[in-house]
Amino acid sequence: MLAAGMFPYALGKGGATVPPTIYWRVLAIGAVFILMFALPDIPNIGPAVIRGLAGPEDAKGEELADDAGVVRKLIWWYCLTDLVLLTYLVHITGGITGSMFAGLYLLVPSLALLVMLGSEDVARAFWLIFWAAAGIAASFFFSHFHEIEYDASQYPHAFDISLTLVSLVGISLLIVQVLVVKRQLEVIDREAKARSEESARDDKTN
Repeated sequence: MLAAGMFPYALGKGGATVPPTIYWRVLAIGAVFILMFALPDIPNIGPAVIRGLAGPEDAKGEELADDAGVVRKLIWWYCLTDLVLLTYLVHITGGITGSMFAGLYLLVPSLALLVMLGSEDVARAFWLIFWAAAGIAASFFFSHFHEIEYDASQYPHAFDISLTLVSLVGISLLIVQVLVVKRQLEVIDREAKARSEESARDDKTN
């Protein structure tokens, strides 16, 4: 999404330019997102929980990746970190009226809801939505009081393309998440059906 949002500006569409300080900070935020995604696959980096998710078993012989509590905590911490980084990103690129990334506040909570692991997550989801709303409010004040460093909307042609690309990437991500959940439910249904058929055969045998 960050790459899609900055792509028209990097190409200079409609005469768009980005100050080097803004450009490199956006790239740095993108690198943080990539590291958040990659860390679980690097056994020798990060705390024990993250190392455990890469594959090594814990003392009980169970992979931490199979521990719903550990996975749940990582999901929520990732979402909260995303909101903090997103708020900073919106701040430096123009607030709620001038940043192509402002609409992503609604995407972060929806992703967390799609990967919910149990009823315990419902209360956390409300808090995540609250913090997303707080980020939207902060974005409004960034624009209202001109607490911004660069107004991306000052180049309408690049801004239109950027906003469209970011939205399309967001929609694609949601579609992928829905397909993953759909696939998981299909597997669960097949397993339940197989157990039911096996139980019926056992009953006939007895």
